Amino acid sequence: RLLKTRDMLLFLVFFCCLSASMGSDEFHPNPAHASSTRAADLAELADAEDIGYWMDAGTEELIKALDNTRNENVAKNIIIFVGDGMSIPTVSAARTFKGQHFPSSGEKSVVPKDGTSEEIFWESFPNMGLSKTYSVSSMTPDSAATATAMFSGVKTVSWTLGFDSHIIPDDPASVSQATPVPTILDWAQEAGMKTGIITNTRVTHATPAALYAKSASRNWECDSEFPKEGAEGLKDIALQMMEESPGKDTDLIFGGGLAPFVNYDLIKP
Repeated sequence: RLLKTRDMLLFLVFFCCLSASMGSDEFHPNPAHASSTRAADLAELADAEDIGYWMDAGTEELIKALDNTRNENVAKNIIIFVGDGMSIPTVSAARTFKGQHFPSSGEKSVVPKDGTSEEIFWESFPNMGLSKTYSVSSMTPDSAATATAMFSGVKTVSWTLGFDSHIIPDDPASVSQATPVPTILDWAQEAGMKTGIITNTRVTHATPAALYAKSASRNWECDSEFPKEGAEGLKDIALQMMEESPGKDTDLIFGGGLAPFVNYDLIKP
């Protein structure tokens, strides 16, 4: 109860400070200062989006939610799309851009659209959720730790792949003290499913590599980036994909990054 009271007090202090900073200034002019053209635009919006418009929109959303039937069948196919770095502000910017330049209505209005009322396709899905993107060691994590958490359900240390929080970045000796974590790629193959990885970056890059690799560093993509000492018995990310499960058992892998798989010393010009 004390913690809840403290949190509430902190929120109230933050809200009061925020409210105090929201007065009119050169960056946030009072609407009374708006030009006559702006006033005309607002009048058009008022006619289009009056109380009836919003009541109808709310009723439609409520009916849709109440009519939603829970699907309890076993999924035949599972596809995970990962927008690396796709935070809420990024999605908001994409929604606004879509609304301004590619409105779903296809209508061109005299009033410039703000775009924020537009909807990105997946926002119409019946089920949505949010995740906290932090790692064990960082408030602002990297894609190796976040992808590991996304694919395995286990948060870990930033800049590492496929181990629990006992792993130490760039320390090959810590591998023996850490526990490898299985991922959705392991589980799918154990269930007898066909599996694949498609990426627009290197297949050894942190986000796709988190599906199959276990590494104390996301940078150990090939032998030239591997530690010269202390890593005996360990394999780089590219080698793990070719020789270890679940990488070697993956049916389809599309992506870039030829370099980690090629010994350029053996290629003659």
